[in-house]
Amino acid sequence: MINQRSFTSAAVFHDYFAIRGGGERLVLELAQALGASITYGYTTPESYERTLFLAESLDLNLSPLLRRYGLHAPALAFAFARQRARAESIDTRIFSGVCAPFAAPAADRPGRNIYYCHTPPRFLYDQRESFADGISPR
Repeated sequence: MINQRSFTSAAVFHDYFAIRGGGERLVLELAQALGASITYGYTTPESYERTLFLAESLDLNLSPLLRRYGLHAPALAFAFARQRARAESIDTRIFSGVCAPFAAPAADRPGRNIYYCHTPPRFLYDQRESFADGISPR
């Protein structure tokens, strides 16, 4: 049976805004086009101005201490996981990034979960040579 529920609200969940990058710009444009709020882990002064976000947007304000290498991903994943109940109240949810999808309600819950993958996570390819050296037969 097709879900006949009317989809009237949308939100974008994005890991963070640390730079003025293409992925960040795409998220802002997408949210603007849909009239969607954005939930994000944090922003930095090097990123886009807060005035570009809808007033309903939510900064999870991840502590600078938790933004450090090794703590960053688990802290963001936990912060987004705490947003599942709020995400469930939104009809169409778009998840952008590695940690933002932790906010996704279960697939059997009402509404739509859409996962947007900008590129594979950098850790999969930016150290390819280092990893290849470690697995090469000697």
